[in-house]
Amino acid sequence: MVNKAFKGIPGEPGPIGLTGATGSSGLSIVWLGTLSKAPSSPALNNTYYNSTDSKSYIWSGSSWEVMTQDGARGLQGPMGATVATGLTGATGAMGPAGPTGAAGIGVVGPAGPVGAAGAVGPAGAVGATGVQGPPGASLNPLQIATLHWYNVNLTGISYTVGTMPTEFCFDGTNMWVSNIGSNNITKIRVSDGSVVGTYSDPGTGGADGICFDGANIWGANFFTSNITKYNGNTGAVIGTYPVGTRPRIVCFDGTNIWVANSSSDDITKLNASTGATLGTYSMGAGSNPYGICFDGTNIWVALGGTSGVAKVRPSDGSILGTYVVPASPASICFDGANVWVALAGGNAVVKIKASDGSTVGTYTVGLFPYGICFDGIYIWTADWGSNTVSKVKASDGSVIGTYASPSPWSVCFDGINIWVPNHGVASVIIYKY
Repeated sequence: MVNKAFKGIPGEPGPIGLTGATGSSGLSIVWLGTLSKAPSSPALNNTYYNSTDSKSYIWSGSSWEVMTQDGARGLQGPMGATVATGLTGATGAMGPAGPTGAAGIGVVGPAGPVGAAGAVGPAGAVGATGVQGPPGASLNPLQIATLHWYNVNLTGISYTVGTMPTEFCFDGTNMWVSNIGSNNITKIRVSDGSVVGTYSDPGTGGADGICFDGANIWGANFFTSNITKYNGNTGAVIGTYPVGTRPRIVCFDGTNIWVANSSSDDITKLNASTGATLGTYSMGAGSNPYGICFDGTNIWVALGGTSGVAKVRPSDGSILGTYVVPASPASICFDGANVWVALAGGNAVVKIKASDGSTVGTYTVGLFPYGICFDGIYIWTADWGSNTVSKVKASDGSVIGTYASPSPWSVCFDGINIWVPNHGVASVIIYKY
């Protein structure tokens, strides 16, 4: 027999259902699957399930934090009672045997042709757009990892240091503070705020800008126009080296130390290993260099006297570009793509593309902002003239909050907390974001 396939009549398409409401935005994580041990070189918010200890982990940027773990296996329940076996029924009578058919092999018929596919029905109408869900929480992943569900700790945690604390740097464990009024630097353990040590700068240098090179601390001596290298473990002075006149902020590019010299209108490059001067580069007459930072490729210098920002090639100190900004730029920092400049004379911060120096935007903060830093999501400014600290969203420049802080001069991030030196008193206020 030949098989035949028949084409059915297409049915009418059903109506399209309404689009459901959009759920609230959640924390973006990257699931790596089930692994027997922690993966190497994780990225922020990587997560995985560890089959060895039955726990799920998330990478906070510095360590694996436990998200969930399997519950303990419950006890085995008791065995149910055995039911008695029922009686076996009587065997039925055997029916008569049927006649034996003739032996033979039938021929298999050919397969029938495949029927044509039915026509595709028309597409249904697009459903209406669902109601927009509420915006997700604007939190730094580090806040989530450390359970800091508040923007700023306003309880006024403070620690006593030297006179007129000015600048900060963080070495991964301790916060270092330069005290320009008492000619020394203070080393504070960030975990509990205890003072590890206080170390005098040579003579009456007036400790100002300060930075960490991975092993040692470098402190600019404002009044004596030199810079001192301290042992990062013991605080012992390793050496003091000449720079330009009235050095201010200091930065490290991975190999060399860079110093902004405010009165000699230049910047100095020193070998971090030996302290030898590798070059002194003019920023122009009356430029008054103040802030300085490294973006991974180039050095950026805030020119307070000429209201500009200079982009400098580290290899030879040549100026790649000078970009005009409003009103007395002071400190400067990098967010991974853009350079941010605190405008001490403009009561604002300006965001500049590191790639071409173009201005992205200018955003109002408190009065006379001298200090600036980046915490991974937000820009923080020390607004000396209004006795406040401002928290600005780096993505769009919106001000998230403004917090009282007496005589703030600079601002620094330790991976969890924001530190602010109170320049007019001998103490340091720490704000926990």
